[in-house]
Amino acid sequence: MRTLKPVERLHDRLCGAAPYRQTSYPTATMMELALRRRLDCAQLGDLQLATGQTAVAGDFQVGAKGDALHGARGRDGRPGTAKETVGSSRARWVSCLLVGIVFAGGEAHAQKQFLEPIKVGAISTLALFPESTAAARAYFDVVNAYGGVKGHRLQLIVEDDKGQPQSAAEAAQKLVERDRVVANVGSASALECAVNGKFYESKGLVSIQGTGADPGCFNSANVAPVNTGPYLDAVLGLRFLVDVRNKERVCLVAVAPSPIMKPAFESAVIDWTRSSGKKLAFAALGVSPTESIESLLRSVQGARCDGVVYTGIESEVIEWVKTASRLHIKGVDWVFLSPAYTDNVARTLGAEGEGIFAMSEFEPWSSRSGMLTDWRNVMVRGKVPLTSFSQGGYIAASIFVNMLRSIPGEITRESVTAAFKAMTPRTVSLIGTPFVFGRGTEHNPNRAAMPVRLETGKWVVAHFEYITQTESNRQEVRSGTAP
Repeated sequence: MRTLKPVERLHDRLCGAAPYRQTSYPTATMMELALRRRLDCAQLGDLQLATGQTAVAGDFQVGAKGDALHGARGRDGRPGTAKETVGSSRARWVSCLLVGIVFAGGEAHAQKQFLEPIKVGAISTLALFPESTAAARAYFDVVNAYGGVKGHRLQLIVEDDKGQPQSAAEAAQKLVERDRVVANVGSASALECAVNGKFYESKGLVSIQGTGADPGCFNSANVAPVNTGPYLDAVLGLRFLVDVRNKERVCLVAVAPSPIMKPAFESAVIDWTRSSGKKLAFAALGVSPTESIESLLRSVQGARCDGVVYTGIESEVIEWVKTASRLHIKGVDWVFLSPAYTDNVARTLGAEGEGIFAMSEFEPWSSRSGMLTDWRNVMVRGKVPLTSFSQGGYIAASIFVNMLRSIPGEITRESVTAAFKAMTPRTVSLIGTPFVFGRGTEHNPNRAAMPVRLETGKWVVAHFEYITQTESNRQEVRSGTAP
């Protein structure tokens, strides 16, 4: 009797009587082969598996379409949709798969000898956004624990720009010219894109931002953020107020810590006005963070706004809500952006925050969506806070690793950049629209956000579909063909 090879034994354990198919995955570890062939034999489609418990296979997520721990439930415990769960049979499959992972894990752990590391850079304003690069590092750590990429360990080199342009420029020069990184992944800075975008283009380096904040992150040929960004996110908040909440007198107060942000907000409002046919009842664009919140609220009150999008950061949001409560402003839908979507805001505001909204740039992290399973596992393992910012770092890292695995031959800066420039739209489980880099001169691929609402001290999903602004609509607006 023929002795079964290890992968065939894994196939029998995971797939039962389904026929074994000799499929070639030249860069896969034993654990990856088990996962990939389990997908083959079950014909389960594109699951986007990254980890199951402590295992990684590129950017594919175990449990991405259903969460066995929640009994086939969807966001916030409601019955799962077809996108979120495939019922108890998938739950049983996940359980079976985890057994196989444990079996494969022994051989995966045996791969201890690494080739020369693949150096990856990141530049962040760590005082503001520490979670993004921490999440990217946690993802790379799990990849490295199971063999790395093509036998290479991923080495993440993080630089802190301290919110200073000179520091950001020096950090980029160090990463590109001294450390010779192949790409930047998971950066989250208040100004780094604007400072370094042209430098990256001249050096042929791509940056997949975990959090894009300044306008340069969205109008550079070599930078693509995975988050929606404050400018588009504000527009999506306006769309939510008009299209879902049926508000008539919507207003926008856009805070701009940097002067370069004001034109970006103005451009976003022009796009929204022309595409929606609506006008703002009141707009304050490019507001300084030091401007009186009470004065702004009195202007909002005087304009009789029934829905307001306010783009301040966490501390400003808290002050906004408390001041509105003190001024007895009622009957207004307050919509904030992703920085407001935190446990701290919920705890600090308490009853005063009841009913406020925030726009989640990714699959809402506080929900029970099965698509969050792998992200949570990786963050818990890496001791990274569960926030929107850590989602961004995780997503950027997963997209990058998946791209590395697709590159034939040597992984270099040139081959990585070429792969991203040739990239076509790709579905990513935690983003509401397909992600693409490509050869464009500017990139804002995540064009969706999902509203969440504060109810009895907890953030819950307020609308179970992403609010989107498609790129085609944006191009129509720019050409003047939209209504």
